[in-house]
Amino acid sequence: MKKLRIKSIIFITCFSIGLAIFIYLFFVPYTYIVNFKTSQSPISVYSFVHENTLDIYEKEKVIYFTQILKNEDTQLHWRVESNNKGSDVRIKIVFNKSNLKEKIRILTFRSSSLKKIVKRIKKIYKSMSDDFKSFSWTTPLNDKLPEIDCLCIQLDSKIREKPKFMNQNVDLLAYHAQNQSKLPPKLYINDIDFINQMFSYEFCFPIGKSGVYKPIPEEFYIKKQVVNTSHSIDFYGNFAATQRFWAKLYDSLRLENDKISYPLVEEFLDSPFSGKDDKEWKSKLYF
Repeated sequence: MKKLRIKSIIFITCFSIGLAIFIYLFFVPYTYIVNFKTSQSPISVYSFVHENTLDIYEKEKVIYFTQILKNEDTQLHWRVESNNKGSDVRIKIVFNKSNLKEKIRILTFRSSSLKKIVKRIKKIYKSMSDDFKSFSWTTPLNDKLPEIDCLCIQLDSKIREKPKFMNQNVDLLAYHAQNQSKLPPKLYINDIDFINQMFSYEFCFPIGKSGVYKPIPEEFYIKKQVVNTSHSIDFYGNFAATQRFWAKLYDSLRLENDKISYPLVEEFLDSPFSGKDDKEWKSKLYF
């Protein structure tokens, strides 16, 4: 009787394992799953891989998108869910042409392709972690931004190209604004397309008491910037990283079925030529 019971347990166990393998091989659409947590907000997670993605959509607390790895003929199906400290990430790996073969290789511990993909995901995760350590911001405070006469230029670019376009225009704007008292320049952001990682903004210098130095370049214009803001934070880090706060604000409002109210404003209180480490560069963000 005891031997029969042992044989039954062995049979049931083997059958269950065999059934699980059969279902995995022929019915599970993905090959492997990678899970991790990150301090980055969901839309910031997306920004690290967005150039090779498609089918992005949002549902409640979750962002879904598919990343295409062309060299490996592989798809990574990302599921990024917001949590109190950042994001929970789940990635389903699918090999387009050899999914069944790769599943067999995985079961026999011979999948070099999977090792390459996992290594790539770890590299992305490290980039997120290193990036998050490079900046910080303070608790939001009630704050209003005074109106000011500025010399501005209208710009549209990829979010990551903001430093390049600012560097291209900063000297000429400062020269024609005659801002001898060195009032800090500002960025007035009129729209951010987080899905395409594009944004539209005005780069402005406060005009000095002497007025603008004429003739000003054709692309420059004078504008009284009047912005209704209610809060601000102090941001410490490279000015290229301010997008992380805007992404966090976007994700927070999205969960409340609300949207960002534009314009947003960045005021640059430190110069990149100050000699400070860029982790210490201070800007003030108004929203």
